[in-house]
Amino acid sequence: MTTETIKFNIYPKKRAVVINNSDLRRRVFNVMLFCSAFLILCYLLLLSNMVWNILARKSIESETRILSNNVNSLELQYLSLSKNIDLNLAYSMGFKETSEKEFTTRDAFGSLPLRQNDL
Repeated sequence: MTTETIKFNIYPKKRAVVINNSDLRRRVFNVMLFCSAFLILCYLLLLSNMVWNILARKSIESETRILSNNVNSLELQYLSLSKNIDLNLAYSMGFKETSEKEFTTRDAFGSLPLRQNDL
């Protein structure tokens, strides 16, 4: 009996390891399918985001062009009106020159008189 147990300990039985290849292949295929579906979804989201950004940029460019044209027309109106301003226009609008020019001064806000040191 001792010799058999020693033999058993020295020579372990060969165990048959059965790997189910079809199950492993199915799992690998499902993982690859999930990953590719996820990547396709991310690609579509990024692509749609880029398209929306391009459309928004084009609309902003057209609005900028319209505003720039409005600014240019206002500048032309300003230049045409500024050429007509002179002293005669000011007198006709009721402005008059003053004979005595007075300027106001203001003390600094929060200024306090300093006391002399009584030492």
